[in-house]
Amino acid sequence: MRILDFVSPAIVDIELTQRCPQRCSFCVTAASDRLNKTREELSFEHLISLADQLQELGVHHVFFTGGEPTIRRDFVKLVKEYLDRGIFPSTSTNGQFLNERILEELYSIGYTTMHFSIEGPEGIHDKITDMKGSYGRAIKNLELSLSMGFLSAVSSVGIKDNYDYLPELVNELVKIKPKAYRVLRFFPTNLESLALLPSRKQVEENIPKIYDICKRQGIPFFFKLSPGLLRERTPKDVYEICNSCEAGKIRLDILADGSVVPCKFFKTPDFILGNIKTARLQEIWKNEKLRPFKGLNPAEFTGMCGKCRNKFNCYSCRAIAYNITDNLCGDDVSCFKLRNEKRQKSA
Repeated sequence: MRILDFVSPAIVDIELTQRCPQRCSFCVTAASDRLNKTREELSFEHLISLADQLQELGVHHVFFTGGEPTIRRDFVKLVKEYLDRGIFPSTSTNGQFLNERILEELYSIGYTTMHFSIEGPEGIHDKITDMKGSYGRAIKNLELSLSMGFLSAVSSVGIKDNYDYLPELVNELVKIKPKAYRVLRFFPTNLESLALLPSRKQVEENIPKIYDICKRQGIPFFFKLSPGLLRERTPKDVYEICNSCEAGKIRLDILADGSVVPCKFFKTPDFILGNIKTARLQEIWKNEKLRPFKGLNPAEFTGMCGKCRNKFNCYSCRAIAYNITDNLCGDDVSCFKLRNEKRQKSA
């Protein structure tokens, strides 16, 4: 088995908190009951120690997630400490706790990039987040940030309940002119959440509409989809440089209590690599539990994924495979092609 053994992770997500006023239907934090939600959050001192370790490892970019990161009262101080160490922390926010004072403080330390999560037009967004008025507050603070000079972008997680309404949302957003718009891939974590996956028809009808709107308005548009829409085959020898499951190979996620996992979708105790409260990140990165991830190759895939001619060019999610089939090399059941073939067999 060939091992991809990088000296440090290139992608590090840091879950600053699990606290959030919203209860989004798709959220892995809101839906997960595999870890204790009441566990103690990392202290400011722990997070600064982590920043020092990341600096030593040569990591220059992290992603602050939650929960809602800006709910922490020390959020601005954390951003400054990371920036002072040459580490740029991107932040995804629901916009509910931002205000002019916080934005001014962030801007004054040179932090001008925010990613606002808005899941559809007002009624759809408020329903998905289970929080009335959340759309209005997010839009208000998005507009405020842009007026202050922030390079604020908007992201939506594409699920069955909002995909048909995303063009309508984009038509609203063009009035505000965010710096970019992204449709993110939804990652189901169990059998029940498969019902939230958008259909192929929804994706193929709405992505072109969004693209056309954004192109006309000069707004950069990015999107990520479940696999199964590939049209061409790529030679297997380019697999490791063109595409790969990031988890454990080049990625680590740090949870709110300090637990470290290959990615946030591997939250079962078996995949906890250690805790930054009691171990240094450099040592955690060498944990033997990461060996299967660093050596993971599509040639070892089983089931329908193993038979697929596009497996060496596929961006399948191994966490989905494991969480639903209990097999790291099993089927990514979110795949459009796989779902279609299963429907045909059952018809």
